[in-house]
Amino acid sequence: MLYNVMTIAEIQERFSGIQWLEYLNSILHPHVHVNSSEAVNVVSPRYISSLIDLLSRTPKRVQANYAMWRVIKSQISYLTEGMIQHQLNFHRTLFGVSERPSRWKECVEEVSSELPILTSALYVRKYFDNDAKSAAHEMVTYIKESFHNILLSLDWMDEQTRKSALDKAALLESHIGYPDELLDDEILGKYHETLKVDPDE
Repeated sequence: MLYNVMTIAEIQERFSGIQWLEYLNSILHPHVHVNSSEAVNVVSPRYISSLIDLLSRTPKRVQANYAMWRVIKSQISYLTEGMIQHQLNFHRTLFGVSERPSRWKECVEEVSSELPILTSALYVRKYFDNDAKSAAHEMVTYIKESFHNILLSLDWMDEQTRKSALDKAALLESHIGYPDELLDDEILGKYHETLKVDPDE
């Protein structure tokens, strides 16, 4: 089951091995602050249970080493050629990778990873046909209207079931192609207003 809504307080009670409120607020800071009554979806409770069990059995030193390894691994592309070669050797052993990706590919992946909304906006503006999106949206609107009319005309459906079906149909949302915000420079600018880029770095 992929939908397991719990408050943070309920998560803390069920999975007590981690200080969840402190953890969530530390990673969401400074943009968002949550309290213990905040509801979240725990996609895999079994995973959380297994993780807490693993952490309880793993020495703190091993956990610290792993955390530092993850930090270093994420920064290797900025380090020396020797370190990059170590990473390549590791990937060769683990994945069979025989050579390092082209530098331009690494740069594109890095920018896409760090600025996904801006790179998505550039991609959409260059490759997506806005008329096609409008046509698809119009088609979906017609389909939803037809479905609504079908529900109204079914003679075998009792009124309570019909009302429930109509309520559910009214909640359907269509997500076609890309969000319109990607074409709005003002929204993009506001979202990235704290971004600072130094051309000399």
